[in-house]
Amino acid sequence: MRENMLSERRHPLSKIEHVVQAALSDAVLVSLLQRYGCTIEQTTVHFPEGTTAEKILPGRGVTTRYSIVLPDGVELLWKQGYPIVQPARSMLQIDEDLYEQEEERIAPKRRCNVSRETF
Repeated sequence: MRENMLSERRHPLSKIEHVVQAALSDAVLVSLLQRYGCTIEQTTVHFPEGTTAEKILPGRGVTTRYSIVLPDGVELLWKQGYPIVQPARSMLQIDEDLYEQEEERIAPKRRCNVSRETF
């Protein structure tokens, strides 16, 4: 019974709009999102089919927090500001360990890009 209650709180999520530029300028976060099937179009992140979101209670301050689970099981945190001033801004975050793993994974590519630019 409790399992059904929990699953009813998770809702399909196809996109988040108005993601702050700081998040989308983070090469590690963008790499991770793309690796798990997300696409980014300006300030909108599109998620692969099967992505779900659940509101994390209680909300704190002027933001609402959500747990996002990608189809592969990767979990993200989505913070959305209340729409006091339109449009409401969104922020995406990932677990520190997952961030460091992705950073190590893309580090060789970054070094190659840097060395090409110096020649």
